[in-house]
Amino acid sequence: MVALDKRKLLATLRERGFDVLIEGNELKLPCTLVNGETVELKLGLSSGSRYHLPEFSFDVTKHPALSGLPHVGPSGIVCTFDQASNTVHPDRWEEAVAEIACQAIEVLNDGVKGVNAEDYGDELQAYWALDANRSVSTVVICDEPEPDFGTMVGAYDNLRPGHVFLALSEKAAKEYACKVSGGKGPVDTVFCLYLRLREQLTFPLPRTVAQWRDEIAKSGTDLADSYDAFALACEKKAFIVVCSVPTARGRALLSFSNPAPKLMVKGFRPGHVPIEYALVRNDFGGKDVSRRITEDLRQERLFSRGGDGGVSDASCLLIGCGSLGSHLARALCDSGYGNLTLVDNDVLGVGNIARHACGFESVGLAKAKALKTALERSNPNVTCAARDEDANVMLGNPLALDLFNVVFVTAADAPLELHAVRAKDRGDLECPLILMWLEPYGLAGHVLVLNKPQDVFRDIFDDELSFRNRVVLNPGDFYEREAGCQSTYVPYSGADAQKFIFDFLARWRTVLSRRKDRNYHFAWLGALSSAEGLGALISGEYRDCDDYSCRLERID
Repeated sequence: MVALDKRKLLATLRERGFDVLIEGNELKLPCTLVNGETVELKLGLSSGSRYHLPEFSFDVTKHPALSGLPHVGPSGIVCTFDQASNTVHPDRWEEAVAEIACQAIEVLNDGVKGVNAEDYGDELQAYWALDANRSVSTVVICDEPEPDFGTMVGAYDNLRPGHVFLALSEKAAKEYACKVSGGKGPVDTVFCLYLRLREQLTFPLPRTVAQWRDEIAKSGTDLADSYDAFALACEKKAFIVVCSVPTARGRALLSFSNPAPKLMVKGFRPGHVPIEYALVRNDFGGKDVSRRITEDLRQERLFSRGGDGGVSDASCLLIGCGSLGSHLARALCDSGYGNLTLVDNDVLGVGNIARHACGFESVGLAKAKALKTALERSNPNVTCAARDEDANVMLGNPLALDLFNVVFVTAADAPLELHAVRAKDRGDLECPLILMWLEPYGLAGHVLVLNKPQDVFRDIFDDELSFRNRVVLNPGDFYEREAGCQSTYVPYSGADAQKFIFDFLARWRTVLSRRKDRNYHFAWLGALSSAEGLGALISGEYRDCDDYSCRLERID
């Protein structure tokens, strides 16, 4: 580790005109702001300082008005990340400190002058969380009412005390909480007030009940009346308020625990005042609210932050929840699909978990139900129906098939695949049918995308229902048997299954799903260069193909 040269640091800063000194392991840099206020910026120094982003702060007890400025945290830390993130380098650390000191002073001056007020729109929610009461934990927004004000229902997560999942109904809130906790234990609920403010907040942010009521009133008397009525209904009980706040670039969600109203008086009788004045004027109005960390769990927000914003309301039927099907289900959810029906009548065994999306904790459970629990706990916006039954029953029911926008079959069961193809040919299945399977050791994978009826078992399968265009010519040499000869399975890794799925879904989302009038064969090739060492004979058509390449052809 390169030692910190304090002498070089002082010399660099003094060359920039800073009157700076080091006391112990703390750099002190006094500066005078545009309003004449003198502030001492501080920077902690340690042996590892040069490998971290320099972060200046000041004493907020001496300068309380500055703690509410944009890019200034409640503890006095001045955020210069955007300007400094590409500046810091161990070999140029002293220069970086000087640059960041200049930027920190500029941030404070811009805040004092009010020229960066619009920046709150980018960081309001994060700024709010910095001063949140960690003891009451997180409010998670699962959906949002259409009206500007009203009540929401919160359900507590039993695995994370204090976490509250807010939804429009008690049923929805409990479903979210149960998904995250895996359905363990009872779920307590609480009613909360939701307010969609029409005016931006003024800064520094309100802290007391009276200050918040003033802010709410700026957005309309209807919102203020809603707050008053809710507070009155919650007399002697603390309650949660959620505010959707307009910002320069959209909206932010803030929530706080409102202290319990006491001695609430009503009407205009002698000695009494209206409720709105009681809220503001008595001791209750001077009490601080307790900020809560606020997270937006809505599907659209998650995929705007973690992707291109694309979500789908398509209903997917997935037949086969083994290794291939489980990773496909996970990939579909990660791609924005949130409505899945999972069908598999098998049970997860110990031998499955090395390549299955579910782990050891699910051994002994029906694969469909285990997968449902795993997917919904990962993202509570996902809704799964799990059916541990023979899929042939569903394929024989045209009314049941009408409910889906796409059907995937990953069971690697030729008679089942034949049944699905015949349902498509009969017109019982009008949506796209997608058959997927892998060859031994993941040396190849195949997908048939059937957008229109076609007897593919006549066209591209032989009399024994084996695919004619296979890559490995001797697959029978590699089939493995379960204990007691219960069934055979094809050896391949979970990593190969996921690579195959991701490559196909990328092509399906960009090309295949848009051509509803064609049928396709998607051929995926794995590590073909390892075939010889495995004793696999590769078809001449594919022998010269690159590892992990793909082919696409029409088959109709």
